[in-house]
Amino acid sequence: MKNKKFEVVSAAAIAWMAVSPANAELFIYEPFAYDSTGTDGDGFYLGDGSQSGALGLDGSWSQVINNIEMEVLEGGLDFTDTEGNVLTVAGNSILRSSRSGTAVMASAVTADAISGLTGDNTTMWMSFLFVDNGYSGPDSSVTLASESLASSNNHSLATAGYGVGIVIGEPSGGVVATVDTGYYLNTTSPTVAHSDLYPNEMETTVLLLAAKINWKPDGTPDEIYVFNITDMSAEPDEADAIASDSFDMPLSAQLALDTLNIGETQVDGFDEIRFGTSFADVVPATLAGSSVPTLVITRNGGNYDFSWNSSSGVQYDLLSSTDLDTAPSTWAVYDDGNGPYEAIAASGTGTNTLSAIVGSGDVRFFALRATELPAATILSADFEADNGDFTSINNGTGSEWEWGTPDSVGWLSQVVDSGSSSSNCWGTSLGDYSNDSAENGQYLVDTSTSLRSPVIDLTGYTTEVTLSFDENMDVYSEDTAEVYVIDSITDTVIGSGPIHTSVDPNSLGTGWTTVTDVAFPAEALGQAVRIEFRFTGSGGSSNDFMGWYIDNVVVEGR
Repeated sequence: MKNKKFEVVSAAAIAWMAVSPANAELFIYEPFAYDSTGTDGDGFYLGDGSQSGALGLDGSWSQVINNIEMEVLEGGLDFTDTEGNVLTVAGNSILRSSRSGTAVMASAVTADAISGLTGDNTTMWMSFLFVDNGYSGPDSSVTLASESLASSNNHSLATAGYGVGIVIGEPSGGVVATVDTGYYLNTTSPTVAHSDLYPNEMETTVLLLAAKINWKPDGTPDEIYVFNITDMSAEPDEADAIASDSFDMPLSAQLALDTLNIGETQVDGFDEIRFGTSFADVVPATLAGSSVPTLVITRNGGNYDFSWNSSSGVQYDLLSSTDLDTAPSTWAVYDDGNGPYEAIAASGTGTNTLSAIVGSGDVRFFALRATELPAATILSADFEADNGDFTSINNGTGSEWEWGTPDSVGWLSQVVDSGSSSSNCWGTSLGDYSNDSAENGQYLVDTSTSLRSPVIDLTGYTTEVTLSFDENMDVYSEDTAEVYVIDSITDTVIGSGPIHTSVDPNSLGTGWTTVTDVAFPAEALGQAVRIEFRFTGSGGSSNDFMGWYIDNVVVEGR
C-alpha cells in the first residue's frame, strides 16, 4: 500500500510580543496581541508606549487623542466567510468605545517591510477586519503612508506626503460611509473612489476588507482595487473589486511609505492587519473540511493558552523561535520547563488545548507541526504458507475461488503460473494445464463466486481504513469483478456498493498489477467486518478465459 504520511507546519500563530507569519512574503502582521488597556481616560490605551513587537512594525504604537482613546479590547474579532472558511486569527482587537472627537494611531514600519512591499512591478496586498458599532456611521482608515495622520475627521496627513490604503467614510465629500480606495500624492487629503458597500447598514457585522495595489514603473499608472472578501478560498478577480482607481506615485515616494496609520472618529473596531505580496499571505484561512491546523494563542494571566483544530491519526509538535531568520519547520520543540511539547496526540474532540504555558523572553514566535501517524497493518496475507483463512463461497453452478499455485492458460496461450511475488495465490480456477489435465484453469459458464476474508476488527480505527491487493485478470468483457465490505455477522454490504471494481486492462494478455488505497466506507470504521471479492462470469460462448487472481491482500488503518 502507498504510504500517505504527511507533515504540515502551521505558523500562523501569535507570540506574546510578536507573530510568526504563515508565509515568508507576509511583511506586516498586527493582531494586537497586547494586554487589554481597560477604559477610556485611565492612561492606558493603544499607543501608550507598551504595544510593540508586531511583525514588520518598528517600535511602539503612538496615538494622538482628541477626547476618546482607542483601546486594546480583550478578545479578538473572528471571521467566517459564506463558504464556511475560517480566517486565522490571534490576540486581541482594538476599539474606540465612544464617539467624540478623533483618535489617530501610527507605527513605524521596518525597512525590510517597506522594500518588500513597495518596489516597482510588485503587488502589495493588505487586509484587516473591521466592524462598525453604530452611532452616526463609520469614519475610519488604514493606510501605509510617508507621514502620520493629523488629528482630524477627514483622514488628513499631518503634512503633505504620499500614501495608499482603504478609507471608510466621507474624507472628501460625496457618498457617506462607504468603503473606498484612498491614495495621497504629495497632499494632506486622500483622493478616494467610492464603492457601494455601506458598513453602517451592517452594524456589528465583522467585514474582511482587502486591497490590492499593483506598483508600476514611473510614468505608468499604479492601480488599487478594494474588495469585500466573502470567499477566502481563492483570490478575487480585479473585475470583482467594489472600488478601484489608478495613480502614478514615484518610486522614491513608494519606498518612503514608512508609517502604518489607523484613523478613527466613530465607534469602530479593527483587528488582524496584514500586508503581504499575495492574497494567500494576507487572507490565511482554514478551508471548510480542511485538516490543516490553525494555532491560536490567548493570554492566561501571566501565561498563555494554545488551541488548534485537530484530527484523529495525527500528532502535533509545538515549535518556537526567538526570530524569523529560519524556516518554521526547522524550529526547536518548545520547552517551558514543563515540556517539551511534542508528539501530542489528537484529543478526539476535534480541538486540542494546552493551558498555562509559561512564556520565555520578550519576543517569541510559535508554529505547529502536524504529522500523520503511520498506518497500522490490520490484515496482511501473502497466501504463500497458507490460504490466509480466506474462504470461498460458490453462488452459482460454475467455478469457485481456489487457493494454491495457478497453472492456467488462456485462449491465446497466455499463462498464469504463479502468484504476484511468490508461488501461491487465490484464483477463480487454478487449473493443472502443465500436467495435461482436462482442467486448464479456465472458469466455467455461470460462475458466481465470492472470496471472503476472516473477520477484520476495526475497533479503534476512526480516521481511515484502506485496502491494497495484487491482481491478475483474464475475463470476458461482460463479467464483473468487485470488492465489498460486509458486516461480519449479518454479511450485509456496508456502504452504498462496491468499494472497488476491477476491469481487465488487457483482454489479450495477463500480468500482475497492484491496486492501492481503496478506502473503506465510513460506516465500517470502528466495526467488525470482512472484505469480499465477488466475481461473476459467463466465460464467453467458448469458455476460454482464465478469470480473476488475488494476492498480497493488506488492510491498513488509522
